[in-house]
Amino acid sequence: MDKIITIFCYPQNKGFLKLIKKHFEGKISKDKTSNYFLLKINISRENQNKFAECFADSIILHYKYNALNDSIELKELKEELRLALIKALTQFDCDLDKQLIISRLNKLTNKIYVESFLKFYVPEFEQRLNELIALANNNKAHFVMSETFNELFKFILTNLNFTGSEVIICKKY
Repeated sequence: MDKIITIFCYPQNKGFLKLIKKHFEGKISKDKTSNYFLLKINISRENQNKFAECFADSIILHYKYNALNDSIELKELKEELRLALIKALTQFDCDLDKQLIISRLNKLTNKIYVESFLKFYVPEFEQRLNELIALANNNKAHFVMSETFNELFKFILTNLNFTGSEVIICKKY
């Protein structure tokens, strides 16, 4: 049986809806009665698992990345190194984050208010995210030392499970 799901989020998180829309047909619009943007999609029974995975991946790619990018203060690092670190930290514990989000997602009805979902259904996600931010900010003096940064970066990268489609290698000319 098909299920119509409406996902609501604040305007500053409209990018989250765009990530979902890449995989499911629907239209993003502004809610007429609130400040929310919404995406209404039809999920077939056979696509419910795909939706849950897409939703969890989108939370990680959008919310986790933005929180890290906005909160980690590493002005001492070159911007490209800072962004590389932020992207690597976004993927850190990704499988655990994904399992947690998916396990709580099935408790919801056909309306999902993303910010409320994160705050009330998966507070552990935000707690771990805040711990990661604090860890990075409290150790920022070590990041400016190139050898320490390189060792940390190698550690993070070797402990991630990347697939070929998730890795982009750029060569600077």
